[in-house]
Amino acid sequence: MPLLRLRLFVLGLLAALLLSACGPSPYAVSDEARTPLPAVASPAPPPPTSTAAPTVVVVIELPEVKQARQLSAERQFDQAISILNGVYGRFRDDPTLRELLAATYRDWGADLIDGAGGSPEQVSAGLGHFVSGLAVAPADGAAFTDLTARQQQAEGFLALLERVEALDTAVAAAEEVDAELRAEADEVAALAGDLRQRDGAFAGLDALFVRALLLVGETYASSRGASREEQVAFATSRRDACALALEVDLQNADATACRDDADSAITVLLTSPTRVPPPPPPPDPCGGQGCLRMSVLNYNDTPTCVSVQITRIDTTGWRLTIDGLRLEASFGGGDARVCGLGSGQQVTITVRNASGQPVRGGAGVPSKGSAIMLGEWR
Repeated sequence: MPLLRLRLFVLGLLAALLLSACGPSPYAVSDEARTPLPAVASPAPPPPTSTAAPTVVVVIELPEVKQARQLSAERQFDQAISILNGVYGRFRDDPTLRELLAATYRDWGADLIDGAGGSPEQVSAGLGHFVSGLAVAPADGAAFTDLTARQQQAEGFLALLERVEALDTAVAAAEEVDAELRAEADEVAALAGDLRQRDGAFAGLDALFVRALLLVGETYASSRGASREEQVAFATSRRDACALALEVDLQNADATACRDDADSAITVLLTSPTRVPPPPPPPDPCGGQGCLRMSVLNYNDTPTCVSVQITRIDTTGWRLTIDGLRLEASFGGGDARVCGLGSGQQVTITVRNASGQPVRGGAGVPSKGSAIMLGEWR
């Protein structure tokens, strides 16, 4: 059996050798018949990766920003704002720059208002800078909060100033102050007091408060036709308003005179058993001829003095006399002023011509200390 296997192995080996000697197999594929495969391009190697950090611009450290901050510290706000606005045009999204620009607008507006003493033009200019600052300030920044408060202060001051000036005009034009005008004066003074309590450091607000209080005092100075109790109430309101004005401005002469005059009126009203009414006005002495028409302009003179101004006639040599008292003064340029009365004293006055005779319409005219009177020749 092993011999048989050996013989078969030898026969197979011989057959293989014979086939190799006879040439390639008819089933083999030649090199020319093979289809070449397309070459696969190798990918280009990636460029070398840079390890340098990207450039970061710290806007607040830019030289021009530092220059603007220095200019602002030197109160050259217009130049500082011009520079910062230029930088802002390139870095609008930088919150630190926006905060700085808004704060510079705030400082500019505050500088104008603090140095204005209540000038409406300066306050309006400062308000404009506050509005500009709010337009760029980040809503969550400190500048936005401060600018909002300052805008409200400036707007409140300007609104109050407008009402005080309107009241002043109305009081000056009124022949007789009525209850409506007194109520308006009380309301304006209360508004000024509230604004001062909230924004007391605002420049010019104290002076505006004093002005409003003096207007209250002026509206309560006239009590024609009022009962005795009403007159006491009017005089008390006048005294309180003027005394408060004097607390704010200790050197205000108008407030001092107003308070003292009101105190004198209250004393007279409370100590006299019955108030003696002023003498009735004399009948019209003109009778179709030329004469003086006398009227009271206001009670803003010194409480111990009476002033008279005469127009439309030459008053050379004329004199103003206080009836029953040895007090008189000569007219100069149409004006005369007599002092030496008791504070707020009720009197009658007479205008005398160069011959010493009473001028028609100017004899026995009721007046009192602090009165400023007008006489028109008709």
